[in-house]
Amino acid sequence: MGAIKEAPKVKWKKPMYRKLVEQFLRDYLPLKESLQDREMVDLFPSCVPTYGEEGVSGGGHGSSSTERYALKRVERQSWEKEIFVQRLEKALDILNENEREVIVKTYFDGLCPTQAYMQLRMSERSYRRVKARAIDKIALSLGLI
Repeated sequence: MGAIKEAPKVKWKKPMYRKLVEQFLRDYLPLKESLQDREMVDLFPSCVPTYGEEGVSGGGHGSSSTERYALKRVERQSWEKEIFVQRLEKALDILNENEREVIVKTYFDGLCPTQAYMQLRMSERSYRRVKARAIDKIALSLGLI
């Protein structure tokens, strides 16, 4: 009789949607900051360079099609960022208090997991469970799963 062979251990891999949500959460604050900076530019339009004004060299024909395309593209990217921030904020609103605290401590306050679960007075296992549940809810809200 032969010895019973153990099944090889399969290393668990984090699902791609969780990696995406974690990246979104890491990018959230800088993205929101960039949108606020853009709003400040809108408050002081005289500080913003303008291109293609009439009376400028080039015969006063206005901006070129390339410039107009570039400006539209920048506006569209800014608009897409704004919509993304709004969608992420709505996703964060569906979290319960415990889940929200874990996400805030981990991604917005910049604490490492050990510091986060110690400040929240949780066990490491509870922290990981709550964090995974929160990320799953956000992914579901964003349509990633």
